[in-house]
Amino acid sequence: MFLPDGYLYFSQAAAFIPEGKLTSASDEERATKLGGALAGGLLASSGVVVGYDSYDEDPPEAGKLITLRPEIWRSPQARDAVLGSNASNRLVQDHLVVVPVISQAALGQWLHDMEAPEPPKALPQLVEPMTPDDRLAEWMRGYAACSKARGALVKREEAVRAACAAHSCTTRQAEAAFGLLPYPELRNPPRIAAA
Repeated sequence: MFLPDGYLYFSQAAAFIPEGKLTSASDEERATKLGGALAGGLLASSGVVVGYDSYDEDPPEAGKLITLRPEIWRSPQARDAVLGSNASNRLVQDHLVVVPVISQAALGQWLHDMEAPEPPKALPQLVEPMTPDDRLAEWMRGYAACSKARGALVKREEAVRAACAAHSCTTRQAEAAFGLLPYPELRNPPRIAAA
């Protein structure tokens, strides 16, 4: 029987599985991993028709390539057909005896997908998104820290005007952001009305 161009036998395909994806790097483990991909439909396989399962005559499809369904790889006979010293390398699908083969292109794609890390289900939210008021308060804290670094505490009116110009916010929003500044570190304490 000839092997079509661009195809590999099961044992040849199993040998391509990298050792990094295996625990023992045995032929048995390679075959199990490949068989699982075939049974799960992650890797497509074909078969070269060699005869009927119950007739001695050659079918008209002899030598043709047919697509094997994933469920054929789920049967215990499939494992025995491709593994061990007594492996016949023959499977039966729709009363046709076939020699299973795997496309080199499909195997290459499956191996590539196996190497690629799985995308995370959801990215963790490390920082809560900031509201406009939070951004304004952060800006005000930075503005006051710069003023203190120059040697003076920031004045309320000056900070409110600068915030309104930089953030297109209202005066009340700027005053609220200024009110969040800690004192005496970044501003003078609020004035208390005389009694």
